[in-house]
Amino acid sequence: MFLITEKLKAWALTAWAVLLVLVGAYVMGGRASKKAAEKKANYNDALRSAAGAKEVHDAEIDARKLPTGGAADQLRRDWMRDDHPAAPDADTKGDSGDRT
Repeated sequence: MFLITEKLKAWALTAWAVLLVLVGAYVMGGRASKKAAEKKANYNDALRSAAGAKEVHDAEIDARKLPTGGAADQLRRDWMRDDHPAAPDADTKGDSGDRT
């Protein structure tokens, strides 16, 4: 009887140790994945920031190449982005003005 109790006690302690190891590995894996996700997010933010800085730099270079007052003239001419449709005229908004 005493031998069976000792064996059960040993099995219980072994099972408890295995459970603690598995929980510890799960927690450590979660922390590692969180750090990896943070690192990737920081990298992507840095890439976006660098791309934005390059756009600003390129725009400044292009503006410096223009003659005096050329940047203002270009802004007056091309004030809207190319990928947006032109703004509708006031008389083509679909309102005929008839209120009957």
